[in-house]
Amino acid sequence: MIVTLTIVLLPLCFTVLLFYWGRGRVRGVTSVADVTALTVPVDVKAMMNLLDPAQQIFLAARLSEKDFRMLQAERTKVLLEYVHRIAHNSAVLISLGHAAMTDVAEPQIAMQGQELVTLALRTRLLALTAMVMLYTSAHTPWLSTCLELSAGRYQSAREHVDALGRLLEASHELLAS
Repeated sequence: MIVTLTIVLLPLCFTVLLFYWGRGRVRGVTSVADVTALTVPVDVKAMMNLLDPAQQIFLAARLSEKDFRMLQAERTKVLLEYVHRIAHNSAVLISLGHAAMTDVAEPQIAMQGQELVTLALRTRLLALTAMVMLYTSAHTPWLSTCLELSAGRYQSAREHVDALGRLLEASHELLAS
């Protein structure tokens, strides 16, 4: 009975926890200026450089096994920081998207907000998955794919924020005139 209960409740708790982490709402995000103030910089190019398999092969060939393992541990720490920043920034973008979705006067802004929420949520879930894999040192082919998708979708989400900002500015200019 206890084993059955554990088998049922453990995945349920994990699912609720993942949903809670995945939503990642940040309070007080109502404008693109808030996004700029609340996000932390992510050097996507440097992150992709850390994921380059050719660079890893080069380093493995040039360093002793001990030095290579130590370097890989440092690189993993840096990757974790980048992925943590992407997850945090995605939470900020989710909140901005939710705020934009409430704009009933401009359906185009609401639609752009919905697209931003969807993209940022997917990015955040990928980043959280990558963080779990990095913490457990599960260096599988899926990890590289997950990290690359996180970085790519994060860049795309940032582009959506820029487009949403232009729409909001145009909307405010129309209201002012």
